[in-house]
Amino acid sequence: MTRTRNKHLKEPKITSREGVDRLKKCTRKIGKVDPNELDNKYAYIQVTHVTPFFKEKELQRRLTDFEKNNNVYSFMYETPFTKVGKSHGEIHEQFKRRTVLLTTHSFPFVKKRIEVNNKTECILSPLEVAIDEMNAKVADLREVVDLAMPDMKKLQLKLQGSVSAQ
Repeated sequence: MTRTRNKHLKEPKITSREGVDRLKKCTRKIGKVDPNELDNKYAYIQVTHVTPFFKEKELQRRLTDFEKNNNVYSFMYETPFTKVGKSHGEIHEQFKRRTVLLTTHSFPFVKKRIEVNNKTECILSPLEVAIDEMNAKVADLREVVDLAMPDMKKLQLKLQGSVSAQ
């Protein structure tokens, strides 16, 4: 009897694409979440893309792609916003919330989920957002130019993507 009951509670085996599609059906995009406004009757999940986050000193030690993607405890994601509530706006009104997560275990981990131990946020002003975007473009260009055998197509694509009103 128990076996039958548990069988019906299990999710069917699905691909990650199907899982994402199922999540999209019952989700909505929201900005900053106020935990007091959430209904206790429901379970909420937040799905976002994170990137490894390193302070400048640590980044100088991690030179290879392997070192930048293994034994990582800090991750970052950014959320654009404007003071009037829209996510995107003119360059002079575009702010960015940078959220840094510190985990209890390093990535990669034997389990799929890692508990978040600490969360910090900082707000970037429009000027800081522009500087941050330009620094990212410079880093992208430097990565292509510093290759032993520069890839001209990749360089052309990076240069074309760099010419914008930052």
